[in-house]
Amino acid sequence: MAASWLPSLHEAPDEALRIICFHYVGGAASAFRPWRKIIPDPGRVSLSALQLPGRETRHGEPFVVAMPEVVDGVLSELRGVVGRPYVLFGHSLGGAIAYEVALRLQAERLAPPRLLAVSATRPPGAPRNVTYTLGDDAFLESIKGYGGTPDQVLLDRELLMWFMPRLRADTRLLEEHQLSSAARVACPLLSLYGRADPVCGAGEATSWRRHAGGTFEAFGFEGAHFYLKTHEAQILRLLTAKA
Repeated sequence: MAASWLPSLHEAPDEALRIICFHYVGGAASAFRPWRKIIPDPGRVSLSALQLPGRETRHGEPFVVAMPEVVDGVLSELRGVVGRPYVLFGHSLGGAIAYEVALRLQAERLAPPRLLAVSATRPPGAPRNVTYTLGDDAFLESIKGYGGTPDQVLLDRELLMWFMPRLRADTRLLEEHQLSSAARVACPLLSLYGRADPVCGAGEATSWRRHAGGTFEAFGFEGAHFYLKTHEAQILRLLTAKA
């Protein structure tokens, strides 16, 4: 049996809402495992997360570097979920994936999410540097600038080299894909950002307004690109409240 694109992290016995999370470059479904313990209403809110190929339960599969293939995979499982209330939340790369998934759902006339939340995600049309083709040292410097790679990885050269293909593949997935710039999502759109984020600050976050066909809100948090690691409970409360 093929491993899941959207493994479940928590199943609520009386599910009223499912939050589906999409991880950042180098991440995996386990990035959201700590959220299980801080779900505002665990009896009614379920939690799932994206698992891209090439990591954890899918470590034997080749990396995917084309956005349409990722969206196809997610939709193959999401079609069984959309009959019930759900939220799409993505951080950085995950926000780009969640946005494209929402657009595909719309194109296929499937039930939209109660909320699309993009976090630390540059909007469609924003300029991007290409870094995935850089040499190892230059590429790693660019990754360090985001601040999300664990210290134990950065300080262990052998572990870093083992981790490098995943980082490059995910970065390529993000950098080669041009987000659909003329499209608008029909569902409510929430844009979250770290106030000290050099990659996606207030200007970029509020620019998502142009892609909202319904309501739009932007919220800033203290911190930089990986502000979510210190504001997980606040983010979860916001997602459930806005849904």
